[in-house]
Amino acid sequence: MDVSAQRNVVRLTGPDAAEVLAHGCSIDLGAAPPGTCVQTLLARTGIVLMVREEGFTILVRQSFSDYFKAWLADASSEYVS
Repeated sequence: MDVSAQRNVVRLTGPDAAEVLAHGCSIDLGAAPPGTCVQTLLARTGIVLMVREEGFTILVRQSFSDYFKAWLADASSEYVS
């Protein structure tokens, strides 16, 4: 994770990335074209979400990083083979 302006940067890629984010985000990521950038809640955590060609970039405040990391591990566990 890179640290920038009191936020950690998380890059989420792969065929199931949108489904993982859908566990905690109300944004319709299937309708969001690359280049979309929104400020929203993900798992009750304020984030900035950027849609990229290769996946997603998520900016999360440092103070929520441990919680977010645990949530992300749990939300993605069913997609790990």
